Amino acid sequence: MKRTLTIPILIALLLPLGLFAQVTDQASASVDAVVQQALDIELEAGTSVDFGIVSIGQVPVLDPKEASHQNVAGTVDVAEFNITGSQGTNFTLTYSNATLTDGTNNLTFTPDVEGHESTQGNATDWASGGPARTLGSGSPNYKLWVGGSLSSPTVAATYTGTFTITVDYN
Repeated sequence: MKRTLTIPILIALLLPLGLFAQVTDQASASVDAVVQQALDIELEAGTSVDFGIVSIGQVPVLDPKEASHQNVAGTVDVAEFNITGSQGTNFTLTYSNATLTDGTNNLTFTPDVEGHESTQGNATDWASGGPARTLGSGSPNYKLWVGGSLSSPTVAATYTGTFTITVDYN
């Protein structure tokens, strides 16, 4: 009888000591992130796409390099955009035609976008969705100049519209 009492007491005393196998393990992984400066595009103050005065039946053209405008008169302007972001990163552009309206009649604006790190005269054509460009190693800036053409107007009026251009890291 003594024996039967001793075994249950001995087992009860050993349970809190952790004689049973532990079933836990752990592992870890590194966590990395590359944080880039926000990619930003801003219209240069005081610039816009302005065809000035256009004649009915003519197709006006604004050269983004401002070397040779066609079928326009008066004061004309091309838009200038400044792009900033993380130095040495690639980025792309997307844009499409825009509609100008007088409230009843419409004209189609077909943009011509040229870009360079700093100089309008050295800017090169950049089609929407075209190859990526790189923000400079010396300065993380890039400039765009936007001109283009309008469909031939058939009604005399003042037409307005909005052109949108999007930049995205590639």
